[in-house]
Amino acid sequence: MRFIISLLAVVSLEATACDVPVFRYALEQWPADYYQVTVFHQGAALSSNQQAVVAALSNACDDGMVNMSVAQVDVGSGLTGNAEKLWKAQAHPDLPWVTV
Repeated sequence: MRFIISLLAVVSLEATACDVPVFRYALEQWPADYYQVTVFHQGAALSSNQQAVVAALSNACDDGMVNMSVAQVDVGSGLTGNAEKLWKAQAHPDLPWVTV
């Protein structure tokens, strides 16, 4: 029994900590999470300029230039799930409304 305790003590003294901080390892090894951009509107209420901005954001996402995804939500067509929760969390915004 004393041999096992002595062996464990020697092994624990031999162990060393890693030199790489956890945040650095995370930045270098883990993929970035995606941001969810939600554009709330009612009907076809987006102007041509607003549609161009949403299209540019969507294209950047498709090209892999940014780590986000864009969703358009029509508040007049009955909201469900996460979109409904997100919309209800807003303080009566003017449409169109963008959340990230």
